[in-house]
Amino acid sequence: MFRLVIDANIILSALIRDSTTRKILIGSAIEFYAPDYLIEEVEKYISLVSKKNSLSEHDNKKILDTGIIIRQRWNLERG
Repeated sequence: MFRLVIDANIILSALIRDSTTRKILIGSAIEFYAPDYLIEEVEKYISLVSKKNSLSEHDNKKILDTGIIIRQRWNLERG
């Protein structure tokens, strides 16, 4: 199984467009890892994302909160 580290730009891209990136993040067997602060970083831009993808801020936050996109997170202090 592949394990990949992702950053906020990848998540933002997946939220904004129904693209190959979104399909890979949601529908693949790859384990994606992201630092704990990634969600906070993405939430800074949730208003802009909502304007671009025509979903409400609530719906975009729900996608993030359900963990559909990010399957594993780690705390950089823990390793």
